[in-house]
Amino acid sequence: MKPTDLFGSDVYVNYTAVYTWNSNQMAHAMMGFAGTSLLIGGFAELGAGPWWGLLFAIIPALKDITDYGVDLTRAGHIFRTTDDHVAELRQDGLTDNWFWNAGTLFAVFLAVAMRDGGWGTIILLVIAVAWALIGILLIAREFVSQKRLFDVSALPYFFRLPNFAGNPLAVIRVGETDEQREEDRAAAVKAVEDFTYERGGAPNHLMLFGPPRCRKTTLASAIGSGLTVRDRKVRYIPLSTLVDELGTPPPSDRADTEPVPPQAADVVIVDDVDADIPEGLAARLADKRSVWVVAESDEAAGLRRRLRDNLKQDVVAIELGQPRPQDRVDGQPVPEWLTRLSLGTLGLSAVAIIGSLILLVFW
Repeated sequence: MKPTDLFGSDVYVNYTAVYTWNSNQMAHAMMGFAGTSLLIGGFAELGAGPWWGLLFAIIPALKDITDYGVDLTRAGHIFRTTDDHVAELRQDGLTDNWFWNAGTLFAVFLAVAMRDGGWGTIILLVIAVAWALIGILLIAREFVSQKRLFDVSALPYFFRLPNFAGNPLAVIRVGETDEQREEDRAAAVKAVEDFTYERGGAPNHLMLFGPPRCRKTTLASAIGSGLTVRDRKVRYIPLSTLVDELGTPPPSDRADTEPVPPQAADVVIVDDVDADIPEGLAARLADKRSVWVVAESDEAAGLRRRLRDNLKQDVVAIELGQPRPQDRVDGQPVPEWLTRLSLGTLGLSAVAIIGSLILLVFW
């Protein structure tokens, strides 16, 4: 790991998922430290001890409950919210709280050490060491590993499948001799979910097609993101780039931050597929799971048959239509209790921070 992965640089800038995640968690830790320090100072003006600063840990917990509730409210209106998705949201919330409260503990530790010392400082030191070990052994290692898998996938962006707001219309199962079309949105949804969540009987190869701006690449990114969270090596690659990379062997000295070669990936997502797909190219990916995003829907029928013939396995094609207004994620109603909780959290934060500043400056 380079220093720039953690702290950035004016000379070298590499906005990877690992760097962004680390920066985000550093910000949580600093907010916890700064807010708790202000709260301790405000309580001190009222004659209270520094231990009251631990109350600042309530704020991130309330915020994450709000975020968690809103995400679940807006998710699952097309693709279902699964146990894996819920577990991922819980992990995100717990991680945010861990870093925020690491800053809170450090602020209280400094205040107790400077004011009282003695057993209070020793107890806090033991808690802080245990807290740090939990973060290093359980949180940071797992999340950095997941973010690095996403970085080497070269996906255009991270996107959770339950938050997708497109319009799957039908599924076409391309067998050895014919095509079976199912005019059933539920069947199309199930095929995508089975592929992403690696359920029994899931297809090995998907093809996404439809008119322009029907969010084919967005759906492909959601599938790839869901697989990286499950520790699968994914490679997103345009067809033209795939031709070049398969034509040359992967370098032996490839850096671990560079995109994983398609030959080494578990799942390959090929975008901008058109009628000029070279003969035999798909056959070189027959031993992998794959997703093919068709650029022009008029060419979909011919490409389905070419993929079937090259991959030597059944291909499941998902037809997408133009998104429907009722499927917009931001159009889903948010429960009133979540709105109240969000406003209450904002108000509590404002009272704690602004009130402490007023006490420190004017008391």
